[in-house]
Amino acid sequence: DGFVEHNTIKMEYFIALHKLAELDDLEDELDGINANIDVNLFMEDQNIAELSLTESTEDEDEVNVILTYKDGTTEDSKRFYEPFVDDLEDEFAAILGDWDDLF
Repeated sequence: DGFVEHNTIKMEYFIALHKLAELDDLEDELDGINANIDVNLFMEDQNIAELSLTESTEDEDEVNVILTYKDGTTEDSKRFYEPFVDDLEDEFAAILGDWDDLF
């Protein structure tokens, strides 16, 4: 178990690696993964959400990280990180050129 924090936001996690290693096929075992990974999000020391994994409805090879808030509402977490990733890719492309040309 451990945690990551930034300012007033803290993410605490527990991962049962020995149980995850027993799963046959991680792509088909999201329930098993969710049962053996516990991630909670805190703001100002108040537990506000739990994270879980779900299959993407848009891409079968993609997994969504879902936030389930204390009030029961849910939200896909990619709305928080996707703009950052897009900006980072744009910065690298400006320096290095098109990704497809690099590889």
